[in-house]
Amino acid sequence: FDTPPVLSNKQRYIFNQLPQWAENFIKTIITPTNQIGFLIQLGYFRIVCRFFEPLQFHQNDIFYVIETLKRIDPNAIDMAIYQQSSSYYNHQQVILNHLGFSPFSLDKRAMLLNEAQRLTHLQIKPTNILDLCMTFLRERRIEIPAYSSMQNIIHNAFSDYEIYLEKTLDKH
Repeated sequence: FDTPPVLSNKQRYIFNQLPQWAENFIKTIITPTNQIGFLIQLGYFRIVCRFFEPLQFHQNDIFYVIETLKRIDPNAIDMAIYQQSSSYYNHQQVILNHLGFSPFSLDKRAMLLNEAQRLTHLQIKPTNILDLCMTFLRERRIEIPAYSSMQNIIHNAFSDYEIYLEKTLDKH
């Protein structure tokens, strides 16, 4: 969940299938590291609606994108520098804006907690709640957060449900 998806050779074509805005944007990026970082972030986000740390990017995906661009020296790519740069975060904002997604923020967290609470009251299994919460976010075009955030929200929803049950039992 917290690592980028492992892509088959066929799935890697997503790095080549760029929307026009991305084709235009990549031309404005100066450094090879930032070009590669942007393309991989865009590809992963289009697949799983999440961002990952550049040091987690799969080497096969990096090499694939380097080969696709052809004019980039593999030795010039440094994902550690990209991860520490403001470009890493700026690219995420560009991707979210152009794909029509909202970042996962405090208000989105509260919205997701409400949904998780609703699902716990329906007595749905925790693993199913996780899947339904991810679907909830995708349908509303909201970035999917890290697993720890999702786990925390679902745990809080179950804790709230337990308190609700205890209060109900106390009344009777």
